[in-house]
Amino acid sequence: MEKVIQKQFLAVRSVIVKDEKILIIRESNKYEGGTNHGKYDFPGGKVKIGESITEAIEREVREEVGMSVKIGKPFFVDEWWPTVKGEQIQIIGIFFMCEPAGSEFTLGEDFDDFQGVSFDEYSKLPLIQTTRKVFESLQKP
Repeated sequence: MEKVIQKQFLAVRSVIVKDEKILIIRESNKYEGGTNHGKYDFPGGKVKIGESITEAIEREVREEVGMSVKIGKPFFVDEWWPTVKGEQIQIIGIFFMCEPAGSEFTLGEDFDDFQGVSFDEYSKLPLIQTTRKVFESLQKP
């Protein structure tokens, strides 16, 4: 059966690396607009109309973890189809390698945990499917 998509969004994700650890954040069960309660993901979100991709990364990282980042190159693209308020949408995500540009950190209200994880640790955590795919792609030679 063919999927009927009513909405499509472009999203960006920042894979923030420091000291060989990658930052992931867990969506809170209290987040009413969330689709991945209790699961870890990379900071990021939807690109707003009129906003550049780099502006979106900077804004989303600031909103979700209160930090500034140095944005590197895109290295992974994926798509997923969540159902939000009964409506299926298509999200096309572009993932960028990033580095912290300072030491500030404040977890946003839609999240309840964060971790810096290594490649030995990520598979033990509840990750959204796309996040797991990104970790796996980074491990390939």
